Amino acid sequence: MGLNRIDAKIRIKRSTTAGEIPVLGPTNDYTDGSWSDTSMIYPGEFFMNMADERLWIGGTSGVTEIDMLTSGGTDYDFCSTGIITGAISGCTNDSIVVGGVFNLTSGSYSFVGGGQSNSATKRNSSVVGGLLNLASGGNSFVGGGQSNSAILNNSAVIGGQSNLVSGSYSVVVGGSGNTISGARSAIIGGQSIIGSANDTVYVPNLNIQGGKSIKSSNSGSQIDLDYGGQAGDILISSDNGLFLENYFYSSPLYGTYIQDLKNTNEDSLITLNGSSIELGVRKNLGGSSQYYGGINIGTTSFNSFDSNSLGTGLVGVIINSINSTIASAVTNSVVIGGTGLSANTSDTAYVPNLNVNDQIFTSSIIAADDDANAITSGVTSGQLYQTTGAGAAPLNAAGILMIKQ
Repeated sequence: MGLNRIDAKIRIKRSTTAGEIPVLGPTNDYTDGSWSDTSMIYPGEFFMNMADERLWIGGTSGVTEIDMLTSGGTDYDFCSTGIITGAISGCTNDSIVVGGVFNLTSGSYSFVGGGQSNSATKRNSSVVGGLLNLASGGNSFVGGGQSNSAILNNSAVIGGQSNLVSGSYSVVVGGSGNTISGARSAIIGGQSIIGSANDTVYVPNLNIQGGKSIKSSNSGSQIDLDYGGQAGDILISSDNGLFLENYFYSSPLYGTYIQDLKNTNEDSLITLNGSSIELGVRKNLGGSSQYYGGINIGTTSFNSFDSNSLGTGLVGVIINSINSTIASAVTNSVVIGGTGLSANTSDTAYVPNLNVNDQIFTSSIIAADDDANAITSGVTSGQLYQTTGAGAAPLNAAGILMIKQ
């Protein structure tokens, strides 16, 4: 098929005359004598003024100028949807709109790329894609999503719907209906989360890959999930999981252990493993760890976790007592209950009163000559009394412990 006259003529025309602006030619044949000016162009033909660095394209009803970036001038606006139409609301102040429909840039050096009804209204603000998004803070950014707004300086929204950032240096990533007003903070995912605190990260739930750690940047504190490759195990430690300082360790298989390290030679340990509860104080004696104070309730012996020897120097233990003391040289003794009891003898249990099968034994045992005298003194059957030494033989010695019959 042969080309007609207009098809053969279409090209990019150039001019070096400052101020020259093109117009549509009067006919579709530039050879018919009616084309009196070299600046006339066909529909679909380009005209570039090299002196002014301006570009036009011919349309069916007129000539339209295409704004373009320049290297030496002051006009850096650029709007492009292929051909500028009413679908672009506008771009001014050295800003740019590329693609999309009903998009607006009104901030200096701002940018909107694609999407629909998006606006970048402050200096260096940007919106990329999405619907009804607004970047109205300086240096703010909205990437995709719908009805998202970044309205304060250096703020951002990435994806999601109806999210709002009104805190400087803050961001919302995904989710819906989230609002953050705190500075230097973030919301990740979730729905209708309100973040008002500074320097805070908000998440609805946090799923961390098994076998990974959460570590402090200031110390050796860390949390290990699925510790040692054991599913469900968790370790919270102050020494990066070395078990040499304070730690909390819980395992479905091994139980729960809490250690508080006082110094390099002494620490306390609590053990819970389903069948027993152990509370102990452990001391390093010449290279071997030994318990020298503790309580065991259940069937498992001390030190089931680290398999060191129990040792032989157990000091006294005070249980549910107030202001009671155990002398430093006393071993293997216990104070149970009471107030102000003093344990001065090893291998001894100290109690203020003892109730055995509803029979009460007190620390103040009544003294009587014999059974008859004990009845007079108020001793009943099954209770203890001690002899005075004034009774008939064989009760003629003081201090004999008797049970009233």
